[in-house]
Amino acid sequence: MRGCVSKNEDPSGGFLLETARGHHVKLNSLEDLTNHVGQEVKVSGGFVDAKDPDDESSPSGSLTNPGSASTAKSNPNREFKVVKLEVVSATCSAKKR
Repeated sequence: MRGCVSKNEDPSGGFLLETARGHHVKLNSLEDLTNHVGQEVKVSGGFVDAKDPDDESSPSGSLTNPGSASTAKSNPNREFKVVKLEVVSATCSAKKR
């Protein structure tokens, strides 16, 4: 999946990937993505169920089949577990409208 990394302004924090179609996908990564904010990247991995920080019985989230950004849009409790990240461009391209 490819898109632009941004900081999540939501109280839950973290990082988002904005795809070319304007979908926002929450990223789950062991790597600190701060240095990638504002960069266009390609991420590999898969969608997982987001862990509820208040629910200790919630599973840690194993990888499922890689889906499209619409998978996360249809289920806001999903996030994309990043296994590999490649920088495509040091800056995000301007949005075309």
